[in-house]
Amino acid sequence: MIEKEEEFVCSINHKLPIYMIVCKKKVEKNKRLLCNQCMDNLESNLNNVMSFRKVALSIEENQKIKVKQVEYNIIKNIKQIDELQKTLHQLKQHITQQLNQLIRNTDEWIKFLQQIGQQYVNYSFFEELDNLINKVSIQQFYIQSFNYLNQLNQSFMVSKDNQQIELIQVI
Repeated sequence: MIEKEEEFVCSINHKLPIYMIVCKKKVEKNKRLLCNQCMDNLESNLNNVMSFRKVALSIEENQKIKVKQVEYNIIKNIKQIDELQKTLHQLKQHITQQLNQLIRNTDEWIKFLQQIGQQYVNYSFFEELDNLINKVSIQQFYIQSFNYLNQLNQSFMVSKDNQQIELIQVI
């Protein structure tokens, strides 16, 4: 309770302990508290008056019930949020694994393309001589290498697309 019982003052400010409470809606809040002296001077009927102790205990019980209900709801919500958070961490971990796999695949792709490039840098004098004698044009070589690289890229892209589809299904 915010207020202290010792701070309560009766409607006439007698500075005596509160003994009874007037439970009429029309009576102002600060005029509802009565001490023993107020009770002696009370001329109106007492059918809407309750003991201070009884009212204080009733209010205290109601507050305990409210607090229990709020605590229950808060704990329930926290448990639900914890479960959501665990699921989000699992999803994050799975997505990270999928992305790491895609990165490794693209690294392999790059290395493979670099190896192919290295194969074309290294040449055999005799094979190139045969190409000159057989009049194999550079244009034919370009078309062959272009087609080969396209096939290679397509195979890597299909693999990458399948992983992306799997990643999207996770999300």
